[in-house]
Amino acid sequence: MRSALMCVALLVALPALGQSFGANVGGAVSDETGALVPGAAVTIIHALNGRKVVLTTGERGDYRAVALQPGDYDFSAERSGFAPATRRVTLVVGADATLDFVLRVAAVESETTVTADIPPIEQTRSQRHRSSPKANWTHYRSSGGAS
Repeated sequence: MRSALMCVALLVALPALGQSFGANVGGAVSDETGALVPGAAVTIIHALNGRKVVLTTGERGDYRAVALQPGDYDFSAERSGFAPATRRVTLVVGADATLDFVLRVAAVESETTVTADIPPIEQTRSQRHRSSPKANWTHYRSSGGAS
């Protein structure tokens, strides 16, 4: 009977013990006006081992990651039309952290390419310009005073 009681106690304690070794983090992604941003990609990268988790925010702009190994993490949130937001966070054993992101509207970048048809330069022959020097000159006379 005593060993059965110990087994039951161990079975109850093991799940709780296993949960205390990880860290949880969740939050919301919104824009500058406070509107929640559904469909944003939240990327979580463990700084030491490079383990990467990519989540997508739900209809309410929320996300949640569970059982993350304790340590330093690089978090980023991004969505088309917005500039990405990044943060470095240290998660400790048993943490249940909240990490919200505010995305700012991305700067509009545009590129314009102008093309024109320029006649090629004739490289095989040259010509002299044929104009009379007198035809291009007009003589002006200054009276030096008011007219």
